[in-house]
Amino acid sequence: MNKKSFYVFSYWLFIWFILFYFNIISFNPLPFLIIAYIFTIIVGTKYLLNHNANKYNLTKFIILNIIIKFIPICLIILNSTDFNIYDIYFGISLTLFYIIFMKIQNVSIYNFYKNLFNSFITNKNKSDFNKLYDYIYTSINKLKNHK
Repeated sequence: MNKKSFYVFSYWLFIWFILFYFNIISFNPLPFLIIAYIFTIIVGTKYLLNHNANKYNLTKFIILNIIIKFIPICLIILNSTDFNIYDIYFGISLTLFYIIFMKIQNVSIYNFYKNLFNSFITNKNKSDFNKLYDYIYTSINKLKNHK
């Protein structure tokens, strides 16, 4: 995992989901996953469309967000939808910790996400999930062309 992966708050939420789903922690990330999913899809998709991202990169962006946010949302709803004030406190604490982490790293959250969205437009996104998507996409195309 490259260092910049730690700058993506969605990955923090995904790790929280995994810890919750496998009963390692009891704090339910559902409300934060929903907020993050809605925000990312609306803001991210609008940004990409306004900056003429091609269909491949726009599709990649949406699929990656479905994998790390929408599927976890569905799994939590199917298994347990209960959440309480302590889940909210934990989520707020995690968010504040993330902001402090970014400050310590001397990384502007705004500029980081602007650059992240631009990397989808310029096809220069090198995140771990992005690499996985490209690998799967390339492998499927090789299989199609091999027939």
